[in-house]
Amino acid sequence: MDLVKLYWEKYEDTWTELELSIKAAKWNMAANRLYYSLFHATTALFVKDGHKVGTHRGTKAAIGEHYVLTGKMSAEHGRLFAQLSSLRDKADYDVIF
Repeated sequence: MDLVKLYWEKYEDTWTELELSIKAAKWNMAANRLYYSLFHATTALFVKDGHKVGTHRGTKAAIGEHYVLTGKMSAEHGRLFAQLSSLRDKADYDVIF
């Protein structure tokens, strides 16, 4: 459970960075920090539930497999991770979006 705690602390730190980005109107950074805060929280959940932690793409698939298809999470919440991943990619790599 120490690993879960470490991932959760990473989530909390990233969420704080998100809040600071919003206050500073740094929207690209906010999109990045929002996605990564969710990624770290999701990773903590995976570790807690005994699922393998892997890549970002694998995380999207595992959310569907272990949580959406089993009814533990709504499809809407499952899609949110994919949408935030796309938003983060655009914020990080595109100059206009």
